[in-house]
Amino acid sequence: MSKVTSFILGSIVGAAAALVATSLLAPDTVEELTSNIKSKSNELKDKAADLKDKAEDKVSDNDVLDNLKTKFDNSTDLIKSQLQSLPKQAVNDDSELTDFDDIVIDDTEAFGKNEAKNDEVLDDLIDGEDEK
Repeated sequence: MSKVTSFILGSIVGAAAALVATSLLAPDTVEELTSNIKSKSNELKDKAADLKDKAEDKVSDNDVLDNLKTKFDNSTDLIKSQLQSLPKQAVNDDSELTDFDDIVIDDTEAFGKNEAKNDEVLDDLIDGEDEK
């Protein structure tokens, strides 16, 4: 057989095999396909509803969860009452709030590009802490 005849014969055999496989595997009509999809989706909806009901039953009948809820509610009520019983004090002596002289806000003054100067500043800071 020549190459062309082999190619044509192979194409015919392949097409026949594809036709047989398609007719065996695919549903007969579009209506059957849509009905299969609808039935499967309904089954999945039913399973999801059943799982939801089971989860709700487990949560609603759970004594441990109920105990945790009551403990949480009692604790928050206790904290609220303790906070309300605290006196509302105003700060009369604000000297501690305005005394920021010893805090270095801008580090560019303390540390420069000169490493020897940086070491000297660090030594001064360490000596100052030792004196306290």
